[in-house]
Amino acid sequence: MGFLNKFFDHKKDDDKNYLEQGKSLILNGDLDEGIKLFRKAIGLYPHITNQIYNVAYKLHAGAKSKNKAAGGSIYFSDGIVELEAAIAIMELLSEFESNKAEIWFKLGVLYDNHCYFDKAVKAYERAANLGVAEQYQFRLSQLDACPGGSFGMLYSCEYRHSLFAQYAL
Repeated sequence: MGFLNKFFDHKKDDDKNYLEQGKSLILNGDLDEGIKLFRKAIGLYPHITNQIYNVAYKLHAGAKSKNKAAGGSIYFSDGIVELEAAIAIMELLSEFESNKAEIWFKLGVLYDNHCYFDKAVKAYERAANLGVAEQYQFRLSQLDACPGGSFGMLYSCEYRHSLFAQYAL
């Protein structure tokens, strides 16, 4: 029994190490190596995806703070490094958790903040098809109702900023 406890404790330490090392690499500007460690961690310990989601969420929150301090709008003018790291992490998570609506929705928000409009639409649509909560459906319906036909640059920054401020994650 002692051996099994030691074995499982060791596994817990490994997943924390991969997570901490990956975060450290990303925060120090080595996004590719950090993502590789996250990928390895998820492959070995699928339960770790929620913790990795939290890393992306915190990076996005930091990017939003930097952007706000710089006077940016929904389209980021500062915090781009953190935003790109959050996108890379969410893209990774979308590979492993392809049926989780909240991952696709968050990825849509991140893409939109970076002006990747076509990718944002696809991510939002994927989230909607996976049966997201009512507020997400409402957000998508508001985007569809906006004049101009297709989502993206045809919508005014003011309209989209007010919409996203209302339903921001």
